[in-house]
Amino acid sequence: MKKKQVVTLAKMFLDQQDWVNEKALGKKIKAWLQEKKISKTAELVLSVPSDYAVMHRSWVPIDEKSFADYLRWDLAQYLGSSVDDYVLGYQTTETNNKSGYIEYQVGAYQKSEVIHLKKLFHFSDMPLTVVDVDAFALQNAYEVNYPENHPYHSLIIKADFNAFGLLHVYKSRFLDYHVLPMPDNYLTQSEDEKISCLRGQANRLLKFYQQSFLGTITGDPLMLLCGDLASDPAFLGLLRDQLGQEIQLLNPFKEVRFPYDPEYESKVKEASSQCAVALGLALRTQGDNR
Repeated sequence: MKKKQVVTLAKMFLDQQDWVNEKALGKKIKAWLQEKKISKTAELVLSVPSDYAVMHRSWVPIDEKSFADYLRWDLAQYLGSSVDDYVLGYQTTETNNKSGYIEYQVGAYQKSEVIHLKKLFHFSDMPLTVVDVDAFALQNAYEVNYPENHPYHSLIIKADFNAFGLLHVYKSRFLDYHVLPMPDNYLTQSEDEKISCLRGQANRLLKFYQQSFLGTITGDPLMLLCGDLASDPAFLGLLRDQLGQEIQLLNPFKEVRFPYDPEYESKVKEASSQCAVALGLALRTQGDNR
């Protein structure tokens, strides 16, 4: 397999109030991109959180001439309303010639929010090329880095400060994405309160695992951890204890070349599991739907 290559890795932290003023934030992003020497010809790709998206599985007849129109129609039946207020992203999960259907996983996001994001990046002088759902980007990062596990079940835990996302993948198929919200005040809680909160999340993870996996699949799934909390060894140990399973940190650069300066190697390794969605987005190009 030909390896991909990362050119630049950087993180920019924003405050909640930054999102209010589109023009000011756009200029801040522009200055940050210039500081990182990002080419103006680069394709800018952004993810939106799956916990605010409508995720739906759809089966389209193989002989359907306009599968995109069919997906919109099917999603409208699921929503019970028009899909005109949504922007759709989709990917093929399975083609079954015997049944005569192609299975798609669809992610629908509020059009008003996408327009807001496009305005934001318009002020950065780098218009958005692709807007993707973070669960799809996470699957991209998993598939390119763990090809040896494609025939088996995998559970990827994206533990962020605002929510935990649980992605179930089997034979490169997107089977499910489950969201466990975090308290809005998590970051301002005391250390004891944070530990109690994380234990509660781990218990909810355990219940989800028991209900969704035990007795329904053969063997133990590969369990990978990424996200904001992935760099905390204590949290990783807590998850292992609560779930009673070996959990690995997802390495988004396992099969991707990264010619970073050796002096930054330790920093990159420390933050790598927080960059899984960013790497998955970097694999996207204009015009694809995968």
